[in-house]
Amino acid sequence: MRNGIYTMLKRHQQLLFISLAVLEIFLPSIMAGVCFVDDVQMFKELLHVREWNLKGIFSPTGGIYFRPLLALSFILDREIWLLNERIMHFENVVFHLLNIAIVYNLALQLLSENEREDSYSPLIAALCFCLHPINTESVNWISGRSDVMAGTFVLLSALYLVKFKMGYKRRFLLFSLLSLILGVLTKEVAMAFIPAAFFIIVARDSNTSVAKTHNNKTNIKPLMAACLLLAILTVLASLYFVARHHILSSTTSSSLGKTINAISSDPSNSLFVCLRAFGFYMKKLFAPLPLDFTIREVDPLYELFALPVLLLCLFIAIKRTLLSALFTASILLITPSLLIAFGNIAWMPYAERYVYVSSAFIIIPSVFYIREKAASLTSRTTIKACVPALIILMSVITLERNIYWMKTTAPYDKVKVLVEK
Repeated sequence: MRNGIYTMLKRHQQLLFISLAVLEIFLPSIMAGVCFVDDVQMFKELLHVREWNLKGIFSPTGGIYFRPLLALSFILDREIWLLNERIMHFENVVFHLLNIAIVYNLALQLLSENEREDSYSPLIAALCFCLHPINTESVNWISGRSDVMAGTFVLLSALYLVKFKMGYKRRFLLFSLLSLILGVLTKEVAMAFIPAAFFIIVARDSNTSVAKTHNNKTNIKPLMAACLLLAILTVLASLYFVARHHILSSTTSSSLGKTINAISSDPSNSLFVCLRAFGFYMKKLFAPLPLDFTIREVDPLYELFALPVLLLCLFIAIKRTLLSALFTASILLITPSLLIAFGNIAWMPYAERYVYVSSAFIIIPSVFYIREKAASLTSRTTIKACVPALIILMSVITLERNIYWMKTTAPYDKVKVLVEK
């Protein structure tokens, strides 16, 4: 009992340490003003909303996006905080903190009971995610809340799915489904997690012994559960696209039609566009520098880089472990950004924020892989020295990036004239 209490306190202390580190490093973000890219236009539209109701928010009436939960969060910012930019920045940081806590608990679930007391893998995974330089754009940009907010629901869906997989109550399968629905209502790219859920459910539990400690009577056969979940999600996805019919058939959404036409008219070129974008984002996840808010073109050499990386991803996917399933989830969550690379859907064909959620799913298996390799070494001194050095380096880069973002924004009262026009 004493060991259990000690472990609980130690875990809580680790989360407290992470929270304080995030608040300190993202303090420039909280103190920042309004970004002239999208934020000013968004504030203008919010100020011009005279009346609103939930039915109107959840009814697709126009525009290329259908993100009712995101829209609701901004409406509440207007009603409660009067569009105070610092509070809105702080909300982004809070969502990031929630995601960090979920990443921590997700990594904790993958440990056996014996490893949970003294393993630092959850702490390292959470720190790498919260300090990853590629995630600064989503947290610093008020309009980028779609990524951090959708990330909360997608990560929750993954956590509940893993809990169900470990032998917990069947209700976690329902919680996972509800969380994913909320994620889709925040940002449509969350639908890329639907096939990822299949990989998680059918994965073997060979990399953990946690499932053995729970009552097997609560389990559903993995294949049956996977088919049931996929059937439900497929129906919901169909209903979602039907609900967006008015949007997809409007002139404002012709960009999606242009992308589909581009793919169908020139499949070979489309393949290279997707490979180039995939190689670019995979490189960014492991080597994020240089960071840039406006990325219009990337080097065609990424197409060559993408081929061996894609083969490696396929090799990892067929291993069918929980860790490989999480890695595969990361790859699947990148796929929506490949469509954006055609330059018709979003104003910027490439962006670091597109892989915010994906970074969480690729960091956890990477940390466990390094941990496994380190355990087989006779001397772990190098690994023990490299991990703190890497975290410190990431902290410095992220802090510098946050300061940069702060300098490129303006206080709300200075842009109010632009907003009220």
